[in-house]
Amino acid sequence: MRIVLIGQGPFGEKVLEALLKGGEEVVGSFSPPDKKGEGIKVLAEKFGIPFFRPSLMKDPQVYDAYAKLRPDLAMLAFVTDIIPEELLAIPPWGPSVIILLFCPDIAVPVRLIGLLFRAIPTRG
Repeated sequence: MRIVLIGQGPFGEKVLEALLKGGEEVVGSFSPPDKKGEGIKVLAEKFGIPFFRPSLMKDPQVYDAYAKLRPDLAMLAFVTDIIPEELLAIPPWGPSVIILLFCPDIAVPVRLIGLLFRAIPTRG
């Protein structure tokens, strides 16, 4: 499953780390251009994952870059920007919001969420 991570901060970094440790195919990451997105950028660079740091997710060039990644699922981890509906509609499996309250041990819930999404038929 092709996953795009949209997130920031240590929480977003931990989600990306857990996805990679779980062997998931992360095809891109989007995080803010400020310090809050730095950890995700560094981790994405280390693993050769395309990363994008737009000022706003509604910027026109974001749609093109996101669509070219052909994600099956978007994982949102501590997102404070408004994600346009047209971006959320691209992945056939839709968006998955990871909530900090749900993730005291991030590795287990990410695997659980992955299993749940694999069991749900695609939209359409």
